[in-house]
Amino acid sequence: MPQSGCQGQSSVCRNSATVITFIYQRNYLSPSLYKKILSTYSNHEVENNWKALFTMTELFGELSFTVAEKLHFQYNAEEEKNVKKFLEQSYEERR
Repeated sequence: MPQSGCQGQSSVCRNSATVITFIYQRNYLSPSLYKKILSTYSNHEVENNWKALFTMTELFGELSFTVAEKLHFQYNAEEEKNVKKFLEQSYEERR
């Protein structure tokens, strides 16, 4: 991955590194995962924002479980379930 040219830990350097990481992440992710991540970016339509949010929570659950497993952390699946339930209820209430 190319270097950002930043020296130190300023917020500009951290933000620059984040942008560079995002730009090049397609080189490190499967095409399907990259496409799924891109689908979490939405537009001004409320319904599309809800779809993006649900995709993001699904991705978070999948990836965080894998990361937790590899790093030998305990993943709180019950908390994930509660958050998803809350979001689904909030979505239904607004309809």
